[in-house]
Amino acid sequence: MNKPIVFINADIEKYREERGISLEPYDFWTAGPKVKAQDVLETEILKSLEEEDYYRQKREELRDVFYKYKDGNSSLRVWDYIDSVLDNINK
Repeated sequence: MNKPIVFINADIEKYREERGISLEPYDFWTAGPKVKAQDVLETEILKSLEEEDYYRQKREELRDVFYKYKDGNSSLRVWDYIDSVLDNINK
C-alpha cells in the first residue's frame, strides 16, 4: 500500500526499553514523518494530504521489501491456490 502514514512516537524510547521494537532501525522501517507533539502532528497530516510525493520514495522502497506482488490480484491468487488444492484432493 502506498498511502501516507504519520508515526506518532512520543514515547518511542520508553516503548523500546519496555517492549522492544521488532524492526530496527525504527527510522528505516517507518516510511513517513515521525512526530512527538500535537502541533507537529497537525502540520504533518496536512503536508501528507497536500503533497502527493511526500515520503513516496520511501513508501515504495518498503513496499518492494514487504510485497512480492503489487498488482491487485491477491484474491485471484488465493482462489487459484484453493482450487488447485481441491483438485488434488478430488483426484
